[in-house]
Amino acid sequence: MKLIYQQYFLEPASKRFKNMADNKTLEQVFNYLCQDKQVEMMIEVSESKRPAMEALIEDIEMLFPESQEFDLEFNYRHRQILGSMIRFIMGHYAYFPGRAKALKKGRFVKTAIVYKKG
Repeated sequence: MKLIYQQYFLEPASKRFKNMADNKTLEQVFNYLCQDKQVEMMIEVSESKRPAMEALIEDIEMLFPESQEFDLEFNYRHRQILGSMIRFIMGHYAYFPGRAKALKKGRFVKTAIVYKKG
């Protein structure tokens, strides 16, 4: 399934991030999250009743080091949009948000959503 970065910003829940649509690093993060391997990892960890983000957060921190365009440590909106992108992607695979749980991995994001097959 091919998801397009600009489609993400057309969703009602994503419109609050519309001012970030031109951010090239966020576009790279989105495209990374949409890759089949990453989606499979998020689904697998979700089936284990863990947050989908937990499967990828260490890779994201490593592949996309802190910059003005993407700073998970100091920019709360960047942490929010990362979670929102995962919600958008997981929704396209019929996984819906459940409760938030503390992450066991990663340095900057402390909690994330566990998704359930709908």
